Amino acid sequence: MSRDEIELELAADEALAGRPQALSRLRNVTGRLQSAASSPLERTRLEMLAGIVEARSGLSDTAEGRFRWALATSEKEAPRQPAGRVEIYLRLAELLASAGRQQEAAGVARQGLRTAEAAYGAFYKAHPFVSELRTFE
Repeated sequence: MSRDEIELELAADEALAGRPQALSRLRNVTGRLQSAASSPLERTRLEMLAGIVEARSGLSDTAEGRFRWALATSEKEAPRQPAGRVEIYLRLAELLASAGRQQEAAGVARQGLRTAEAAYGAFYKAHPFVSELRTFE
């Protein structure tokens, strides 16, 4: 993991904790991360993290685009690796709900729950993302 990827992880953690410096941290690394060579699956994680920061910073439209791109890319590039998509579904459902798009958030959450069940099997009900996704039903 590069220094910039670590910075992006930190920015997402800060955004989830409600710290305002997350957006400036994202802006400091975005250009370098976009120009760095990475696989589509690596890019999926980076887009999700950037989307978290943007969503928590009030940039809903760009965050939604990042989440949807990450989901589509993950489904295309790694259809047999659903675990990576569960958090993306959760973050997209949160974003949609916060924008007053409750029905859409519920649909995304249902898809996230189906994905979580496929990913986690018997441990499905105990996963923390599952309990969060259930709040949108």
